[in-house]
Amino acid sequence: MRDVVKDREACFCARLAEEVRIEVRREIIERQQEERQSSGFRQGGASEKAGAAARARFAIRLPHPLHCPIASEVPANTELTIRCAVKPVLATRSVVVSYRPSGTEHFSTTDATRSPKGWYVVTIKAGEVRGNSLQFYVQAYNGNNKMVASSGNDESPNIVLIRKASSGTGTGVEDQPVADEDPLARIQK
Repeated sequence: MRDVVKDREACFCARLAEEVRIEVRREIIERQQEERQSSGFRQGGASEKAGAAARARFAIRLPHPLHCPIASEVPANTELTIRCAVKPVLATRSVVVSYRPSGTEHFSTTDATRSPKGWYVVTIKAGEVRGNSLQFYVQAYNGNNKMVASSGNDESPNIVLIRKASSGTGTGVEDQPVADEDPLARIQK
């Protein structure tokens, strides 16, 4: 039975890692396109229509009404960017991200800004990315200020683990994620 659970967890972790890799590639491509556009390069009308159609197809394939792909672990004291996509049928007017670092009782709330590609983006300052983890949840609101979608909530937030900096031993082992580590090993002991 444990082998089945391990296989399912490994499959889930692999799918999540692949999703994050895809999102990072998309972000790089989007940045390159934005740089080309800001440097005076303009695409024709047909290309813009094709881009809008591609974004619409991507939005339809979202696994959840409010989808926020994010790495499960980040280094301490670095900015953390949370990007979310909302299905267009929800007619979202605003997206709010609430977060709290380890050791903090109350959530801080900030409005997400909409990128030219349609993502809602919030960057959490490096000083807030501290402790063992950062908890966050995201809520999307329509024009009537009614919540139409959420990812997590204050009682069950999303969690991002924070990787500590090296202790100065010179081995560098502390900074490297262990790919074969059993995520349940600590609990089973």
